[in-house]
Order: sequence, then structure tokens, then C-alpha cells
Amino acid sequence: MPKLAVLHIITGLDTGGAEWSLLRLLNELPPSVSCKVIVLAGRGALSDSVNSRELDIQYLHIKRASLPSLRTLIRLIKISREFEPDIIQGWMYHANIAAWFVRIFLTNKPKLVWNIRQTLSDLAVYNLGTRFIIRVSSMVATAADSIIYNSRQSVLQHVEIGYPSGSARLIFNGFDLDYFKPKKASSRKIRKNFGIASDSPLIIHVARYHPMKDHVTLLRALKLIRSRFHNIRAILVGSGVSTENAELYELCCNLDLLDVAVLLGERHDVSDLIAASDLALTTSAWGEGFPNVIGEALSCGVPCVATDVGESRFIIGNCGRLVQPGNPEAFYIAVSELLSDEKLRSSLGEMARERMRENFSLDRMVSSYFDLYQETVA
Repeated sequence: MPKLAVLHIITGLDTGGAEWSLLRLLNELPPSVSCKVIVLAGRGALSDSVNSRELDIQYLHIKRASLPSLRTLIRLIKISREFEPDIIQGWMYHANIAAWFVRIFLTNKPKLVWNIRQTLSDLAVYNLGTRFIIRVSSMVATAADSIIYNSRQSVLQHVEIGYPSGSARLIFNGFDLDYFKPKKASSRKIRKNFGIASDSPLIIHVARYHPMKDHVTLLRALKLIRSRFHNIRAILVGSGVSTENAELYELCCNLDLLDVAVLLGERHDVSDLIAASDLALTTSAWGEGFPNVIGEALSCGVPCVATDVGESRFIIGNCGRLVQPGNPEAFYIAVSELLSDEKLRSSLGEMARERMRENFSLDRMVSSYFDLYQETVA
């Protein structure tokens, strides 16, 4: 089989769904696919995670919300020319534009693939710069040979604002079921480490601190849940989710949740933390395409209560509960139902893992990307 060279361009390597999907893809693609990665920003939290195969990663160190210098653009073109890719693939809006730009200067004219990872329920919630990039992208999107989405809703919304429908390809995220799995030993260890009693209901929420993730609704829901389950504990994981975050810490104080919420910040043992939990919550108010944390929780056999945004409804199926965004009372009702019935939780957990195996395995995602690459260059 002839070698296929794919140049990936991504905004950064901080912890996020797109970043994890790229790393999992790079680690599982067959040897016939040669990959190089250009990161527009500097090193991120996931940079050290790229260790299972020899990958060439170049960092351009472009600062957030700033334009790249001429020198940086020349370096981007030089790196790309030296690699001579068959395909250039962008990951998210800014990197998609970078991929489109650099392709103009490559004499071998590689195929162009974009990757869009979020929904667009309301453009007004994004800052001016992001809105501008989204609009510019819609104007040049016809240059892309394929545009990969991980959410059906995202396809419809982007087509509505001018992205071409003919190049749209739907590939759901995939999950390593040997890594994300039930772990009874981990559960005991995690509870012991954080002083959580074996009979305390444990909830986990994994998301960076950002208005889109709506930690306010999460904490208000926890206050209501505590009124019924007095020994409830909640592990909160994600960038900016720590006691050093004055805004978040003050909110926990005001809601009297300092003895309920365990603020852990970024962690590298998320699979263990999820497996130790009774329920996983996602409170995102907008913007989600395919929330990875839902797939990770279901793979661990942990039922989810999530807001009905992006592809959450399809991922969860009948293995959890869905509520409307910004509604702490709805979370209270759904969580109370599941925490009150251990048999129901166990049944949902078994169904969840089987659902992930049938629909969202890592092998399925990697095969879909590989098939798309072959189809694109054929």
C-alpha cells in the first residue's frame, strides 16, 4: 500500500475534545499513513501525551487573539512544503483557515480537509474574533474537498450559514474501551484519596472553566441535590476549575458547597475519576458538538445526566437523562431519580458500555478517517 502523507494543523494542544480525538487518531492510524502536526500555539497540557509513536510536531507559538507575523507565516509554509503532504487537515476554525492559506503556496496542491467540532446555536455567544473567523470560513469553505463534522446538528447549522453541503462528512468521536472501563479498585482508591465515604453518592463533572460549560448551573444544581442527599460529593475536573479560580471559589462559598465540591483542575487520571463516580453530569449551555466526557463516562459504565445540546441526545440514547440547559431544578429531578435507584443505575451502566461498543468505538472512528483519506486522494 503506498504511503499517504497527512499534515494536521490544530490551534493548540490544551485539554479538549478535538485535541484528544487528534491524538487518539494519530496513535491508531496504520503505518501506511505518515503524519506531521503543526500547532499554531505553543506547547499545551497534552503535548507530553504524544508518546506512543514517533510524531513530528512543530509549534508556531502564535499568541491567542493575535495575528501571526510574516516570519511565522513563512515558517508555516516552509514546514508544509518540506513535508509534501497528500492531504492537509485543519482542526477547528482558526486551523482550518491556516490549512486553506498554506495550501495556496504548495506546488503539489494537496487535498484540503477541514474538521469542525462544535455547533452554532447562536453566533452572538462567541466573541467578535471567533464570529469573524466563522464568517470568513464560510466564504472559502468551497475550497475544502471534505469537511468533517462530529455532530449532525453541526452539519445543518453550518450549511445554513453558507458552508457547502456536498463536502460534509459525519464522523463521530471514538473511545478506547480498554482504557475507559469500569474499575472497582480505582473507585476505592479515589474515594480514599479524597476522603469520600463508600456510601456517599459521587458525581463527576469534567469541563474547562468557560461560560459555555455553565458551572453556575452545575453548582446551583448541586445545592438542590444536597438538600436531599446530605452526604453528596462532586468531583469537578478541568482547566481553571480549582481553588485558585477566585470567581468559582466565591460561588462555591456563596452556595455553601466547599464541603461538597472537590475542585481538582486539570488531571491525567480522568478515566479513574469517572470510573469511581456514580453519575457524570454535563451542564453545557451551548456550542457542544460531540461531548467527549459523555462518551468517556458511558464507556466506564457510568450513566449521564446532560443538557440536550449538540449530539448529547444521540450519544446517551436511553443510558441516562437529558435536561434543558440552564435549569438546575431539572438536574435535581433527574439526578435524584438515578441516585435513588442503584439497580436502575447499574442497568443503565451496562447498557451504556454496550452502546459505546456498538456505535462509538475507537476502531470505528479511525477506520472512518482512513477511508475518508483514501477516498479524498483517489
